[in-house]
Amino acid sequence: MLIIGTIDVRGNKERMHIDKVFITPSKQNKSTGTMAIQFLEKQFSDVKLWTLYTPSLSFRNHYFYEKFGYKKPKRYSLRKD
Repeated sequence: MLIIGTIDVRGNKERMHIDKVFITPSKQNKSTGTMAIQFLEKQFSDVKLWTLYTPSLSFRNHYFYEKFGYKKPKRYSLRKD
């Protein structure tokens, strides 16, 4: 058996959170991550809301998730005049 990565998801039918995704470096940029996310979403096809966190400067991660329709939340700051 060859393990090429891991995905940690948590939640329920209302909201599923992708906590961690790791693909071994030798399998990156070979559609492995794409197949993994597609498999995950198919397995939990009845989930209403998918969420995840990725660091703000992880631009390759942003591009990867945006391919699947994930969107960055609008940012805001609070200010008292």
